[in-house]
Amino acid sequence: MNLVMVSIFVNERMPLDQLSLTSYVSTENIISDYEGLVISSKLPSSGTAIRFKTNDVLISNIRPYLKKVCVASKDGGASNDVIVVRAKSKVNHQYLSFILKNDSFIEYVMRGAKGVKMPRGDISLIKKYPLAYPSLPEQQKIADCLSSIDDRITAETQKLDTLKAHKKGLMQQLFPAEGETLPKLRFPEFSDAGEWEEKRFRDMTIKSFYGTSSPASDTGKYPVLRMGDMSNGKLSFSNLVYIDLIDSEFEKFRLEKGDILLNRTNSYDLVGKISIFESEIECLTASYIVTYRLDKTKINPTFCNNVLNTSLHQGKIRNLATKAVSQANINPTTFKDSVTFFIPEICEQKKLLIAFHPWTISSPPKPRKSRR
Repeated sequence: MNLVMVSIFVNERMPLDQLSLTSYVSTENIISDYEGLVISSKLPSSGTAIRFKTNDVLISNIRPYLKKVCVASKDGGASNDVIVVRAKSKVNHQYLSFILKNDSFIEYVMRGAKGVKMPRGDISLIKKYPLAYPSLPEQQKIADCLSSIDDRITAETQKLDTLKAHKKGLMQQLFPAEGETLPKLRFPEFSDAGEWEEKRFRDMTIKSFYGTSSPASDTGKYPVLRMGDMSNGKLSFSNLVYIDLIDSEFEKFRLEKGDILLNRTNSYDLVGKISIFESEIECLTASYIVTYRLDKTKINPTFCNNVLNTSLHQGKIRNLATKAVSQANINPTTFKDSVTFFIPEICEQKKLLIAFHPWTISSPPKPRKSRR
């Protein structure tokens, strides 16, 4: 049995004036890795939308490897780049959603995707996706089992979000505020260590280079990191593409542990992403990512990554971007010359990293108010 035999690919249109920000879905507000939806930031100025209903499956058909698949919790309208799939009577809508929120489905879609920079799935091929299903009662049993796990994940995610909020608040006190040379809180052993020094990012780097522009290949030897692999200062290695390079050419682009990566071009909301490479695997980046190798005698790479991912510095970095018609761009040299921040000595940087990651120890040391 294939997908089109057990579901409807909805193409009913609806006017935009019947939609609000909470009922409109585009590829931009579907979250990657099957994580659901956020409220849309804007509505289209013209055209129509695809009408969807509660429990329909919504699939972003741009860059399928981002795994933007979710279930509608209310009626609404979707952009043209969102595929709307509705279960027929043969399958339980929850069971169908788990079939489609699955890496096997994404891999199938990517095999037929067309385009390099913005690959799109082939809808005619997607309709032929083969799937098997048991009786409706067994489908419900499977769906209930997986839903209970989702509920547990949601609860754990809420705990993680609380911890992230704690970390964010702590970081605001452990870094100097705008115009200050000392943080609000400091560990007791560094209370007499003096003020933090302002440093240019340029002075702490020993090398910088662009990634490769070589085309991806299914049989390539070396993995390539792209913008979609960068998030919240970290990297994901679940959706890598590969390229073929001779070993001597690869050495020009090889990443080292501790390298800082800058996404130099994208939409204004995404440009300026910073991540740190902390893996042991042999890897390189796409050409729109710039790699900065740090002088580790001056700054700890993980500390640097945390600083550059604070809201203060992310705002400053985005302000360096020049806006083109469809995207924003950051000049890598301008970035190196313009970004400055206050840092303590290496030993205090390392101590602060414990505070950044309080879940790694049972009782993190408590900093005290700085002497001013």
